[in-house]
Amino acid sequence: MLNPNRFFGSGMAARLGPSAAFIYLALCDQANRNSNVSFKASEKALASETTIAPRTICNARKKLIEFGLISCKREKGRSHVYTLLKPFMGMEAAKGKTEAHTEAACTPCFTNPLGCSKFC
Repeated sequence: MLNPNRFFGSGMAARLGPSAAFIYLALCDQANRNSNVSFKASEKALASETTIAPRTICNARKKLIEFGLISCKREKGRSHVYTLLKPFMGMEAAKGKTEAHTEAACTPCFTNPLGCSKFC
């Protein structure tokens, strides 16, 4: 699914920052293990797997959605359903950051700086 040379060589990892890039790699690994681009993962499981704090995971998730790399829907309880979007389909959107985002992709959780009312 993910070509690490393209991820790092394109500068995407640098634009995301270390935490979001690491979470993205962890989500790609999870997708590979499940053999599916859509899968469930809890913040607790991601935190345990990556040693990244839950709040940082939440911020990274927002950034990954902004950049058009994932979509996310919160389920009952503490799990999220992540879907990896076609890697780098939003490269131009990533530069502007807001173009890839739509209100329909949001699930109530946080106030969103992108203009829609809530964020996953």
